[in-house]
Amino acid sequence: MYAAIIANCLTGATLKLIFKGISMRFFSRLMVFVFFLIAFSFVVRALLPYASWKMVDNAFSYVSFPLMKVQAFISEPLYKLAHRKWDIEALQKKVDQLYQEKEQVIARNIELEAALRFGNQAGALCEFKKRYQHANALLGQVIMRTCTESEHLIFVDRGAHHGVTAGMVAVYENNLIGRVSEVFPFYSKILLITDARCKVAAWCGAQQARGIHEGQQQVHTVLNHVSHLEHVTVGDMVISSGEGTIFPYGLALGVVTFCANDGIYHAVRVKPLIDPMSVTYCLLVQKTAHDHL
Repeated sequence: MYAAIIANCLTGATLKLIFKGISMRFFSRLMVFVFFLIAFSFVVRALLPYASWKMVDNAFSYVSFPLMKVQAFISEPLYKLAHRKWDIEALQKKVDQLYQEKEQVIARNIELEAALRFGNQAGALCEFKKRYQHANALLGQVIMRTCTESEHLIFVDRGAHHGVTAGMVAVYENNLIGRVSEVFPFYSKILLITDARCKVAAWCGAQQARGIHEGQQQVHTVLNHVSHLEHVTVGDMVISSGEGTIFPYGLALGVVTFCANDGIYHAVRVKPLIDPMSVTYCLLVQKTAHDHL
């Protein structure tokens, strides 16, 4: 984790120096300072053989947090600029795609309206609304992203001092982003839904076919353990089922882009509705007693 933090900070600092025209002599001093911090952490470990790694991690977090905030301030505008698309043809294709998706959403809404056959519709809708009020939610800013073949992570500027606890979930506009895997005094590490270690009980389709949503260290994810007897079609929305102790019910995970019979299970591929690596802010919430079927 320290290597990812130092690499990201150095990348942001390098870009800033290039754009501002500051001499490489100043940058070399900055690198010496950063490597001094790494050496200092190992010296502390050597002098305190009985101290836990968690104590060393917390001590290092006090120093690394300001560097991460500076890196976020420097690299965020450049990140947005690098991902901006000026191609008119590509924008037109995007407009056409959004129009098609709008038509699909309208059709889906009609289907869901027709599916509300049970008598306590008003009560069910009230309970559903309560799940999305997020009265105790914490708003956090993404200050760093790590996307490698082994892990998909983001870091937010809310930690133990702000009330964050391990197991809280990250939400963006009712889309599930991931879960808090580790908490430090001033920031937290969030395991994204695209990470292979993040597994969420979910369902999809009008018949609510059940499965386990898992990341693949790629842009797309999968819905595993869906019985071949269930009916799943391309375009079905994948929603968290609320089973388990971490993830609430009713948060979007993505839409089915591929489904084929693979023995006793379906092979289901899912595309997240939003790219978890592109969000700049998210809500951190804790599952409540209402967040289940």
